[in-house]
Amino acid sequence: MKNVKLWSSVIVLILLLTSFTQPKYKLVEVEWIDITTTDPGWHTIEEIEEWIEQSTGKVKQAGYIYKDTNNYLVLIDSYFEDDILGCAVKIPKGCIIKIRKL
Repeated sequence: MKNVKLWSSVIVLILLLTSFTQPKYKLVEVEWIDITTTDPGWHTIEEIEEWIEQSTGKVKQAGYIYKDTNNYLVLIDSYFEDDILGCAVKIPKGCIIKIRKL
């Protein structure tokens, strides 16, 4: 009976320690294609076609994965242990080039 109590205590201790040492959210770097718009106002077809051919910027952003859905990846830049979250960004999945674990 003493061995059972000892092992139960050890398991509880391990669970407590791992809950403090493992991060709540996974830290990643996401490379994604930025979404762009034209300048405000009216444009000729030629101007729109030129704009379409321009390259869009690639963004590299580090953050913690808060939510990963079929359509979006939501990153947060920081968090408190008591579920207070910092700034969030919602990236459309179709814009993501790659995700790297940090």
